[in-house]
Amino acid sequence: MTAARIPSQLKHRRGVTFVEVICAVAMLALAAAAMMSAGGAVMNGQVRGVKRLGAAEIANRLMLMYLDDEESLPNQGAPIEYGKETYRWSKDVSPITISSAMPQETARASGALSLDRMRAVTFTVWETDETRGRIANNEGAPSFTLTRIVDPIFGQLRNPDTRERIMSDPVLRQRFIDMITGRGASTPRAPDRKPTTTLDPKTGGKP
Repeated sequence: MTAARIPSQLKHRRGVTFVEVICAVAMLALAAAAMMSAGGAVMNGQVRGVKRLGAAEIANRLMLMYLDDEESLPNQGAPIEYGKETYRWSKDVSPITISSAMPQETARASGALSLDRMRAVTFTVWETDETRGRIANNEGAPSFTLTRIVDPIFGQLRNPDTRERIMSDPVLRQRFIDMITGRGASTPRAPDRKPTTTLDPKTGGKP
């Protein structure tokens, strides 16, 4: 019985060495680590985007509350719960100087309202971690800043409900008249004692 002949190319076939196996495993591990790191970065970015979207919704809601009735704003020092997250906010009101093309004497004679009443209102909202004591607006926290130029006189008349409330409330009506005539300003309200404000995402941020 003759032995089967082995082809010459099979005689010289070289097997996989141990070093090559180690290198292949290391390369596979590096590729898996890179994929996991990229996946984690995508997930973290998505979470930050959702938190920043919540901050934007709260800032927009606070701006609407300010335009309708500044007195309706929650206590600035208290946190706001929105969904599963907790936010804090700050407000800044800065005067705006506008130069009119009409001469000052002509403007006074025509009874035009002063343009110095315009204000730049800015709301800044940021996500906090109350359990760990992270309350300040750190650079790394998801945040959103909303700025709007507000006319304190005509801004209150943009909403029909606000107009009706002003006209039906003697105090608000007198305050509005004083604002137009420049005889007075609104009296600051007492600090709100409520520790936390909760906004419901399902109802457009309304409490």
